[in-house]
Amino acid sequence: MDDYETEQQNEVDVLKSIFFEEFIELEPDNFRHYAVLVHPDDDAYTGLLPHEEDYIRRTWRLYLTVEIPEDYPNLAPTFSVSRDRPTLPSDNSHDEEDDDSDYDEDAGEDDDDEDNPLYMSEEVEGAALLNEANVQAASLAGEVVVYAVVAAMREKMAELARTKVDAFHAAEAERIAREEAADQAKFHGTPVTRERFLAWKADFDKEMTAKAKAAEEAAASGTGSRRGAGAAAGVRLTGRQLFETDKTLVTSDAGYMGDDDESVDPTLFTEEELDQLADLNLEEEESGVAAMLMKDRD
Repeated sequence: MDDYETEQQNEVDVLKSIFFEEFIELEPDNFRHYAVLVHPDDDAYTGLLPHEEDYIRRTWRLYLTVEIPEDYPNLAPTFSVSRDRPTLPSDNSHDEEDDDSDYDEDAGEDDDDEDNPLYMSEEVEGAALLNEANVQAASLAGEVVVYAVVAAMREKMAELARTKVDAFHAAEAERIAREEAADQAKFHGTPVTRERFLAWKADFDKEMTAKAKAAEEAAASGTGSRRGAGAAAGVRLTGRQLFETDKTLVTSDAGYMGDDDESVDPTLFTEEELDQLADLNLEEEESGVAAMLMKDRD
């Protein structure tokens, strides 16, 4: 075993001891081909709601597949990422999948996950994480890099997750603020300005003028309509109101006399008493009886 192979084997042993079940041997006879399950570091979960933390822990999982060249670490490894657990066709590949079925279950994504605002896209976040792995490996050329690459990916994944969470929280806060503003607007009327008041005043004056004109036309249309309106409204007019609305009642009081009513004989009054009756203010009292007596006297 040459120095390269020894160094490579030692790195694999260290990675197995660090990552335990998250380290996946893809080829039992080839220690240069393996995968590591990568998830965000703990900084990603600070301040999250329980359902948000559960979702990220369950779905933000990527498998980093590593292929080590024979001259590693002088040559950089080849990396690839996938949401699905990588496997290679072999006689015992099915058994290996059964051994790690828990990981397959946890990493599985629901059909509706893409609608979740915290969804991790393999095309977006996955590509960013693969780029982070390559950048980190290039910066450590000539050294064993896999552990450093995984650590950098976990930190980057936490950063991406926090960015999505913060964007979601900001959008929710904005939505709630809009709804509250809409609710508050229901309790506030239109502010009164000089222009709005003048416009309202013009409409009000126009309306009042129209009502006054309509009242004048109704008054000029005749007393019959007014009396009919009073009767239709169920209002019993006083005698004075009847005289004020129909001047003919002054000379037609006799029409209201029944068979049992007594008539007034003007001969029973002296000339002086009749003169006093003539002096009555007929405009104010509208006395039908007095008018009738004066007519009989003439």
